[in-house]
Amino acid sequence: RIKRLTSIGFVWKLHRATWEQRFAELKEFRRNFGHTLVPSEYDNKPLATWVKQQRRQYRMYNQGLVTGMTLEKIEKLNSIDFKWYARP
Repeated sequence: RIKRLTSIGFVWKLHRATWEQRFAELKEFRRNFGHTLVPSEYDNKPLATWVKQQRRQYRMYNQGLVTGMTLEKIEKLNSIDFKWYARP
């Protein structure tokens, strides 16, 4: 059963797949605009919300709180010059 589901493209780790999809969208945004400061009123609302959520998760991670943020995600975001703080 597992092999059949996998063969038709079943996504086993949906949360991870969604994170990777948004990350790809953010990379495209950066290619188009030269930065990662996605405005909250951007046409792609899910991306704008996701970016805000990454910043919040990062703050929680640094405070030692329980969060979905990982060192791997931080490194991936840093690799595209992600701005962790939207405001100066």
